[in-house]
Amino acid sequence: MAQNRIRQKKIVQFFHPGSQYEELLVNKRIGKKTKDSCLFTKTNRLEGIKLWNTGNHKRKFIRMNGEYINDASKSVEGEIAFWGEWEPESYFSILENNKNKKDMPLHIHQPFYSKHFKSNMQNTDPFVYGDSFLYSCCQQNVTRKSERFKNKGIFPTTLQDLDIGSLILFGSRIGNSKTNYQFALDTVFVVSNYIEFSLNNISVLKNSVTPTFYECVLSKIQTNNSNSSNNVYCTLYFGETFSNKTKGPYSFIICKPFNNIEESIFSRLVLDINKYSLSQPGRNTGFKDTILEEIRDKNEFINCCNDSEIIEKYWSIILSEISASQKGLKIGVRVKEPKQTHSFNPDNYSDDCFIRDEEFVKEIKIMLDYSN
Repeated sequence: MAQNRIRQKKIVQFFHPGSQYEELLVNKRIGKKTKDSCLFTKTNRLEGIKLWNTGNHKRKFIRMNGEYINDASKSVEGEIAFWGEWEPESYFSILENNKNKKDMPLHIHQPFYSKHFKSNMQNTDPFVYGDSFLYSCCQQNVTRKSERFKNKGIFPTTLQDLDIGSLILFGSRIGNSKTNYQFALDTVFVVSNYIEFSLNNISVLKNSVTPTFYECVLSKIQTNNSNSSNNVYCTLYFGETFSNKTKGPYSFIICKPFNNIEESIFSRLVLDINKYSLSQPGRNTGFKDTILEEIRDKNEFINCCNDSEIIEKYWSIILSEISASQKGLKIGVRVKEPKQTHSFNPDNYSDDCFIRDEEFVKEIKIMLDYSN
């Protein structure tokens, strides 16, 4: 196991890719990219199954059962809609009216997963499903290949060294030019615990995580790094929960209760760069981990005596901004884990990008409680 880690409490701005799956849209030609990406279940191409992603990470607008905090600060169970990551399969519906609207969802997804295997299947990170949010590996190591680096190989980043109480803002660069790039927040992650592990021995985590997380995340990380000659380490972080710490700070996603599509869709929440001491978005990936130090040096939160109090104040300001937004946004504190189907094999339908087995489609919709 990794040795001599010096852990620090931090506030981290974490960039992950924010684009959607435009190849699913009706006006796109059915080419190799579309065939590798989805199977349509209707001839008008307005519904289908998004296959397990083997390309670059992307965002989905997701509809799932979960819990959110109402205006009385109580948790409410029900269907919610949110921006997030889910790299395995999902049943999607095209939102035709949104394709020309700025940062609105192009489709709505209901996640599930299968046991089907192919190479380069992406893992989901952060994983916001189940009883606790989990963050396992993304950007925790950097690969140096260029000749300008004297030492080539895989090297750890400071994201492996976060201490309990650290705050991670997962979000994406949105906008279409460098002059108007913005940071759009989707997930707030508060570290409650962690386990260090090696990618060569992920089995040590089996009793600490659910079978869904192990299958959809850890096994894919291990498979995709199986050719590495180095013993690569990561830190599995567990998110603080509302049920354990109702007054905060706790982990959450930004969501809306799902009533119908028109009322439940929303654009992502943009955070002010200066207000939150954030980095101006440049690339689609990367992170900034010096926010806490900058706030401390500027003495911005003069009534805060220590780092924990600064983080709690910072967290509460974000919470207040979400509550004050005119979009009807809520704080999502739990999302049900997606279900597994044992009957789906995309290779059986790979000829023309369509599934014509109505009974199978009906079975999938019943599994997802999807009857519209």
